[in-house]
Amino acid sequence: MINGDMKRTICFAEFELDTAHRRLMREGEQVVLNPKAFDLLVFLAENRGRVVTKDEILDGVWDGQFVEEANLTVQMSTLRKALGEKKNSPQFLVTVPGKGYEFIADIDIQNGSNDIVIEKHKFSRLIVEEELEEGEREKNSSSELKPRGILFYSLPLAFLLFLGVGGFVAINKNLRGFFANAATEKHPTIKKLTSSGKVANAVLSPDGKFFAYAEHDKPNWETSIRLGQIDGGSDVVLRPADGVVYRVSAFSTDGAWLYYTASEPRDLDNATLFKMPALGGVPQKLVERVSTYCVLSPDEKRIAFVRNDKKEKTSTLLLANIDGTDQRELTARPIEKAFFPGSLSWSPDDKLIALSAANSYNENDYSNQGYEVFTVSTEDGQISQLTTLEWSGMNRVEWLKDGRALAVTARKKDTADANAPPRRSLWLIDYPDGAARKISVDLNDYAGSVSLTTDAKSLLVVQGQSESNVWVAPIETLLTARQITFGSPGRIDGWYGIDWTADGRIVYAAFIGESSTIWKMDADGGHAEQLTPIGFRDAIPSVTADGAFIVFQSNRSGKMEIWRMRTDGSDLRQITSGDGINSNPSVTPDGSWIFYMNERGGQSSVWRVAADGSDVVRLVDGESSYPRVSPDGKYFACGYVSNGKTMLAIFPISGGAPVMLLDVPKTYNFTNAIRWKPDGKSISYRDWANGIWEQSVEGGEPHRVAGLPE
Repeated sequence: MINGDMKRTICFAEFELDTAHRRLMREGEQVVLNPKAFDLLVFLAENRGRVVTKDEILDGVWDGQFVEEANLTVQMSTLRKALGEKKNSPQFLVTVPGKGYEFIADIDIQNGSNDIVIEKHKFSRLIVEEELEEGEREKNSSSELKPRGILFYSLPLAFLLFLGVGGFVAINKNLRGFFANAATEKHPTIKKLTSSGKVANAVLSPDGKFFAYAEHDKPNWETSIRLGQIDGGSDVVLRPADGVVYRVSAFSTDGAWLYYTASEPRDLDNATLFKMPALGGVPQKLVERVSTYCVLSPDEKRIAFVRNDKKEKTSTLLLANIDGTDQRELTARPIEKAFFPGSLSWSPDDKLIALSAANSYNENDYSNQGYEVFTVSTEDGQISQLTTLEWSGMNRVEWLKDGRALAVTARKKDTADANAPPRRSLWLIDYPDGAARKISVDLNDYAGSVSLTTDAKSLLVVQGQSESNVWVAPIETLLTARQITFGSPGRIDGWYGIDWTADGRIVYAAFIGESSTIWKMDADGGHAEQLTPIGFRDAIPSVTADGAFIVFQSNRSGKMEIWRMRTDGSDLRQITSGDGINSNPSVTPDGSWIFYMNERGGQSSVWRVAADGSDVVRLVDGESSYPRVSPDGKYFACGYVSNGKTMLAIFPISGGAPVMLLDVPKTYNFTNAIRWKPDGKSISYRDWANGIWEQSVEGGEPHRVAGLPE
């Protein structure tokens, strides 16, 4: 931790590092730094003129906390960008290979009074061997870059690590001892097992020597199944990608067999369960029409799975024999309080199934929906609530082998909502009292899997980081695409909204801690300016054609509504109010109308409101989502469910019946994504995994936009 007992200003070059107010100034203007990057800069400046090792920095800045070494690399990269460092000619920070870092600029320290207190926190330290290469912004030397070129962003798949940072993390130790002493110096041995960033889910063999995992191999949902050894060696492909979605379920008790499911993309409730020799061989089909996530009983004679039926509005937990016979309903809940299919875990004594489910439902605010752990008797279906913590999300549940606790991945309500980056932590839940203790305390995400060995000495989890940046390219030459933001993991520039202004600037959303904020910058990434303050979830900006106003969604009123402000951030006012969640605005070219998505009762629909908040009208009777107004203001496009099938629909601006219904590929993704080309002749939208689709408004098949980076 930095020496925080004295107020002082550290001056170097054109910068002033004000420790009293914890801010970095550059020629009178504040440079935005996250708190840890600020502490790191102070520490390095105070140690000017000597090489400080990574261990010294971790001890000095994090003061006995346990964090990933990769976090240091990220913070160094953040500092270099904030200081305007060039990769090959550093002015302030020098990396000394194999040793550490050195602050080389001349400094002048001005002292003040002594009353600063710096808070201390505990983190779990995960060792990552390689150091991330920081990106370098290329100067914009081309006058050909048009404001109406392609503008896009990049992000890894949900729950997966990106750019080779991390993957599976195996924790080896007596788990109860580890959980009991997580905040002490008695930390487990942690080993990174993969670095592809494409892991979907994983299971650990009973003896802890092998792990099997599903990995995304194609530019869509298709996956392969691979087998790896904990002690190293090349992974073996057990099932190559062949057009289906695989998920690994479990090893057999003796480790000889691997159970897995296969399903079509977007039909994950209609999977088939297989088993195959763990080291490779011919698969055997066991059960059809199960969930892609199903769990085996301890004796491997039965399976349990969840079926969520939106039409019947029920969420059902079912049991069946391993050959599919004697299928029966164990218990059911209304769909708004659905079980999470991927969370099932069978107790070691065979008597209970633990799983997560929504326990409260608020159609006006998904962030106030609470999730809990429940247990269901395998004998009579009696359901009991184990926790009373109202988490905002919960993914995995796994019994410890003694049956006295469960490991779960979840996120607290005060750290996430429907528009938050996924940051789930690893928790321990005592059974039967339901007391919870948080185990992982870093800033990574834990969601894909939790798997234990028979002796309870090893735990396998999938760890993830989210990283997104904005790129630009002329429409005609996408191969010249350039990255223009270089945010640290968790900031996810542009992921929750992006748009052009009339004068060729870019408006976008970016996270600062747990807050989503609206920003504006030049088309080359320069002069980035924060328009809305932290403390809220501001996202999905839409700019009027004259550049006068920005319309966006925000929870600043207590729930998600549509808001409007001028493009300098002034004149902020709320536009919508009432039932449901109002989000994803799109403003007409003349700025007079705002189209948006309203969600209530588990269904979404497109509505319209005047720019002054009056004249609210529902435009589409059926289920519809993510509207986008055409450049000429005559039509709007949106997702639309017709005869149970989601399609891309084009409606007249006044609503009514669609004038065009267009088929979409299996891996379509309309979320925050539907866009018209400026000439109004085609519409683009995202793919769920990789790339952008383009669809002519005249009909025909959509095609992938060529030339984008992977």
